[in-house]
Amino acid sequence: MVIPGLFVVLKAGHNIVMHILSVENLSLEIAGKTLFKEISFGMQASEKIGLIGVNGCGKSSLMRILAGQQEADSGRVDYRRKLRLAWSDQRLPEHSSLLVKDYIYQTQSPRLQLLRRYEQICQQLAETHTGSNRQHKTGRLQNELDEINHQLQAEDAWTFEQQILSILREFGITDLNQPIESLSGGMRKKLALAQALIDESDLLLLDEPTNHLDAATVEWLESYVKRRSAALILVTHDRYLLEVLCDRILEIHDQRIFSYAGSWQTWLEKRAEREELAKRNQAGALRRYKGELEWLRRQPKARGTKSKSRIERAQALAEQAKPRRETDHAGIRFESGSQRQGKRILSAHNIGKSWNSHWVVRNFDYHFKQNERIGIIGPNGCGKSTLLAMLVQRLQPDEGSVSAGVNTSFGVFDQLGLDLPTGQRVMDYVRHNMGDAVVMTDGSKIRAADLLERFYFDDALAYRRIELLSGGERRRLQLIQVLLQNPNFLVLDEPGNDLDIQTLAALEDYLQNFNGCVLTVSHDRYFLDRVVNRLLVFDSDPQKGLQFFEGNYSDWLQQQAPRAADTSKSLPNGQPVDQRNVAQRQSTERPQRPPRKRFSYKEQREFKSLEDRIAQLEQRTSEINAQIAAGIEDYTELERLTGELQATSAELETSYERWQVLAESVEELE
Repeated sequence: MVIPGLFVVLKAGHNIVMHILSVENLSLEIAGKTLFKEISFGMQASEKIGLIGVNGCGKSSLMRILAGQQEADSGRVDYRRKLRLAWSDQRLPEHSSLLVKDYIYQTQSPRLQLLRRYEQICQQLAETHTGSNRQHKTGRLQNELDEINHQLQAEDAWTFEQQILSILREFGITDLNQPIESLSGGMRKKLALAQALIDESDLLLLDEPTNHLDAATVEWLESYVKRRSAALILVTHDRYLLEVLCDRILEIHDQRIFSYAGSWQTWLEKRAEREELAKRNQAGALRRYKGELEWLRRQPKARGTKSKSRIERAQALAEQAKPRRETDHAGIRFESGSQRQGKRILSAHNIGKSWNSHWVVRNFDYHFKQNERIGIIGPNGCGKSTLLAMLVQRLQPDEGSVSAGVNTSFGVFDQLGLDLPTGQRVMDYVRHNMGDAVVMTDGSKIRAADLLERFYFDDALAYRRIELLSGGERRRLQLIQVLLQNPNFLVLDEPGNDLDIQTLAALEDYLQNFNGCVLTVSHDRYFLDRVVNRLLVFDSDPQKGLQFFEGNYSDWLQQQAPRAADTSKSLPNGQPVDQRNVAQRQSTERPQRPPRKRFSYKEQREFKSLEDRIAQLEQRTSEINAQIAAGIEDYTELERLTGELQATSAELETSYERWQVLAESVEELE
């Protein structure tokens, strides 16, 4: 969308700062809960901001306000004139008979509109076969088609179209003529994200874009967004994305907003400093408060001249001295008293499952051992969730069998979640399931209220009715319920979806002290690096089956490095994404990829032949464009040439990608 807006210019010392976005004194309350109050911040062109905070703090509401989809209670948002804004939120596109291609074209991009009009005219020409005014109508449409074709060439729109198709392929969207209503929820979410990325925007708003994406696609998204010059506001639980993409972090906390220049790691450091300063200020306020109280006590009771200002000051100091809830996840450890596992834990005996005569899992045979930490990775739709469902015996395998040990107690946190009751308060629900207290592994007890507070349910939220919770708050409550069952075998299916960073950090701490097995499906690279020490990998080729890998996700990426040049995915600008660049990412460091040892004779011949083939394809593309631009009366011939142009452009793109990979190898050897 294009927003008329205003130019926002702020003076910072002697420098003039041009803001594309300015938020002033914004406040919002929903269902009696204040999300944020009089928050203000600005944003410069090309700046990339990560927006963080616990679930329910108002991140998504703020994003909708910035996108013009929701109104604030007070305050204002100003934009640079004619700002082009694209956004993708957590809400799915509505079920609709609208075709995928029509949904994609619902943008303000001039080049997309030209491509759409070109397609419409071609369709009209195909339908113009009868009628007395056929020749006149065909001629008019042909003239318009010629004019649009000249514009498309001038705007380099044919290359842009190939970029669009490349983005859609990354999300597994290949049939543009299917209606949206035929897509699954996950695919509709991907479609909305793809539309936002395709739109030519100055400011990109992405709210949890990595949900429903596998790890490989998340890495592609990271590379794509990093190369774009557009400004970005990103809400995500993926801490690697925050570290690599963002140069500023905004945190919503206690109804206020805090700004930190730098990446995720910088935020961790600065937030720790802020917490330490808050503790010192609180301790100082407590000392001064005690001094004021002592002064008030010393005054004669009959004296009526006690300073009103001193009393007000004492009240203010009392408020400052109140202990505040810690936000650092190091202070919210929760260890359950899980039941000890027996010698036999869980065994899968050559299990398999097929859907529509297609095997998604077959011949999986494994005996789980005590305290194993296994992460399952693979492309979407390969059968990861199906395998979990069979192992916890929620789904019967078509072949083979599963047997669990007598003492094995499963705790399952999946994407479906639990049915939470309505009309009941959070505190009552937790007490009903755990009583007034739960026994910890060290024999100590923790009260229901303390447990809720450690998972960011303050007093107001703890006594809130469950149906009034946000989606993220409900997921947090579901996680608490799973942990309260004291399982010794935790099965987590995409735990990162809909959980905020703070809760994920608390879960990671819990798992590091958990005395039992952990089996998790996750695309969250940071989570896998912290939690697992072994991977179960679904290969993209189902015939290869499942393979175990010893190590975490970054270890696995490093092992894949030698194959990256041959399997790299293309970016919309034609540059390959070398997966080796993202290998071994512990926190913030990425080592350089290893140089190739030699450039084979076969590759030399391929490199030379690609140069010749690219020249031929470029020549043929120019010839076809010239023929179309000259005007063609025969629509059948026009349709044939258009089809040949699309096929030639696609082959040219593929050839460019492979040539670039080989060209980089030549450069490394020089």
